[in-house]
Amino acid sequence: MSRHSRASSAGCRFPAGPRERGDTVPIINVNMLPGRTQDQKRDLVRELTDAFVRTCGSKTENVRVVITETPGEHWGIGGILVSDRD
Repeated sequence: MSRHSRASSAGCRFPAGPRERGDTVPIINVNMLPGRTQDQKRDLVRELTDAFVRTCGSKTENVRVVITETPGEHWGIGGILVSDRD
């Protein structure tokens, strides 16, 4: 392990220095196709936050989750636009 980072028991890495484990401010980015309800997105944000806190040890209030909904005409899978798939 380098002198510039340390690992938690769960395997997450964060910068060395004066910050303590719970002081990190992680950002979780989610890219998905549109169509989920507000309740589903709310549940997703809560579940991702809880999972991050449980495995990496940040404080709940420090975890950021950004959801980006990308339309099918802007998303390709296997060389085909999602909007062109059956």
